[in-house]
Amino acid sequence: MDAFQTTPGSTTGVPNVVYWIGLTSLLTDISAEMIASTLPVFLFSVLALSPLQVGFLDGVYHGITALVRVFAGYWADSRAGNRVVALTGYALSALARIAILVGASFGAIFALVGLLMDRLGKGIRTAPRDALIAAHTPAAQQGAAFGVHRTMDAVGAFVGPLLAAALLWWRPLGFEWLIAVSLGFALAGVLSFWWCVPNAPTKLRSEEEALHLVAQPSVRLSMFDALKIAVSDRVFLRILGIATLMSLFTISDGLIFASLQRAAAMEEHLVPLMFVGTAFVFLATAAPIGRVADRIGFLPTILTGYGLLALCYGVFAVGSVMGHSAPILSLGGTIILLGLHYAATDGVLVAFAVRVLPSNVRATGLALLTSAIAVARIGASTLYGYGWEKLTQPVTAALFAAAMTGCLVLAVISYLRGFFAARVEVLS
Repeated sequence: MDAFQTTPGSTTGVPNVVYWIGLTSLLTDISAEMIASTLPVFLFSVLALSPLQVGFLDGVYHGITALVRVFAGYWADSRAGNRVVALTGYALSALARIAILVGASFGAIFALVGLLMDRLGKGIRTAPRDALIAAHTPAAQQGAAFGVHRTMDAVGAFVGPLLAAALLWWRPLGFEWLIAVSLGFALAGVLSFWWCVPNAPTKLRSEEEALHLVAQPSVRLSMFDALKIAVSDRVFLRILGIATLMSLFTISDGLIFASLQRAAAMEEHLVPLMFVGTAFVFLATAAPIGRVADRIGFLPTILTGYGLLALCYGVFAVGSVMGHSAPILSLGGTIILLGLHYAATDGVLVAFAVRVLPSNVRATGLALLTSAIAVARIGASTLYGYGWEKLTQPVTAALFAAAMTGCLVLAVISYLRGFFAARVEVLS
């Protein structure tokens, strides 16, 4: 397959292989979101945990991927290749469903191990998968390519919670059925990737050679050297710092929706539908915003996305105070702003980092970026749970909104003062 061959009749310049990778992500995300969208309900209602405990466990669930991201990225760059490492991650997540299914019937320890395996599988596959997309896509279309991929990923994030809500409505607390269906989608994703996604092309792009981004591919680097090369670019290091700072005050979707559900006294089986709403907004806007980022620049788009998140937290704080008196307004505003935030930051942030990183340490650098974000979000979820328990949930939401706004102001000032100017003219 020609790595740069576009789909028939396509005007976006996005290669076929991006759509195959997107299909794998779609199927895998259906599987993952069926479980993730019901996790807060399970922790609060079934296990009766405190907000602090739920915050910590939610943070660990979403952040444990940091344990393997950098190693997996280095493994992909130096030895196995992006395709093999990504396939390993997808397969591990599929096997995790079997452990969770056993745990649902025979013991919580199996379920816990399965949940950890699932997140570790995600940590292994994410950076190599993104590096594959970058390697198969011309530089001028990378924003659109990541937008297309994130759009297909969002279809899974839309369908997964919808299926979860339907199954739990049909079989209240029937988690065995939910996990079994989730396993089927995970296996379909593995097979799709195995059969349809080729290795990355080995020919170096002339654009990368012109930007002096490619080191000698024949030299095998140590992990320390790979990390050193990745952070030697000051623009990437600053992107890493800004993204980590923002993530220190980023509340997980599950905690936001569980908070609103409890404040508004809504039925618990409706929580997965909140994830559906966010995924729908993302699905409708990710690809167009990716194309806009290719035209106006990645950094303005990313900063706008974090501005939307700060506004979202303001709406969320107000909704937490108003509770059941105005649930539609607060919940609708939160869902729309969250979806727009992800559309403006998720794929765009990765696309910007890809343009900065040398190709021979690209997966390592992406893994470092996503690991830093994941670790920061463990702290954010734990801090939010602690504040909910000690200061009340509405006060904590307002404090997070203020902190996110302060971080955004710092990032905008840095941008206006040329903090990223060394490569912005070339890469934006």
